[in-house]
Amino acid sequence: MKSKMIVLCMGWLMIGLSPVKAATNYCNHVLFPIQPKAVWTYNRVAADSESEGYTLAVQGVFTKGDKTTASTNFTSPALGNLSYPLLFECSASNGITLVELNNILIPLPDGSAVKLTLNEQSGTILPPINLLQTGYSWPFILDFKGSYTSTKGKPVAVDVRVEVTSMLSEFLDSIEVPAGEFKNVFVIQQDVSIQMTIARMKKPIRTLSSVRSWYLAEGVGPISAEFLNMITDLISYSLPSVAIEQGVGRAEIGSDS
Repeated sequence: MKSKMIVLCMGWLMIGLSPVKAATNYCNHVLFPIQPKAVWTYNRVAADSESEGYTLAVQGVFTKGDKTTASTNFTSPALGNLSYPLLFECSASNGITLVELNNILIPLPDGSAVKLTLNEQSGTILPPINLLQTGYSWPFILDFKGSYTSTKGKPVAVDVRVEVTSMLSEFLDSIEVPAGEFKNVFVIQQDVSIQMTIARMKKPIRTLSSVRSWYLAEGVGPISAEFLNMITDLISYSLPSVAIEQGVGRAEIGSDS
């Protein structure tokens, strides 16, 4: 009996002293490490207007099974310094996807404004790192519902579709932005199409098509972007000292296989 008690106690001690493996954070992508308390702050400069900035701050990360949900806040003076919640969903097979964005108010240059809520989405913002080889492309589509308010002040219901086709175009050894010099930079070219349609009508009332260049540094995240004669640069960031999840994967820089 005594020997059995000793064995039982030893078993409890072994269980108690055994390390508990933390749940994998599938949003902790090597090119966009969405970690608890991570913060990125950017400055956007346009040729014909004053500079403006925005901040993306991670509020929390929760993993259930093979999916991670990350809640973040998007804040910009251009949007009235209000914090807009963005919800990302991530997995080892799909990478990072935006799944929730509600009631964001976007002022337009002519004095009108659009208020949008994400209704449906497909594709992915950023696929798993092991898929990212030169020439690899992927789609991403966002369908919003909301309202458009003209300068006359009368709102009308609208649908907005954003279609993005992304392709990894090249690798850069390094790039310098206000936040510093970063090595191992992935350059993603994006064909962007935006259409705004009055609800229940087929013909868009506004369309926009352009190319966006997106620069992402390993272990840091997005550091620069060029779109519609605007340049957005990372000016500061804060990341907790958490290693990139091995389950999310890591590519060999410059690998084509």
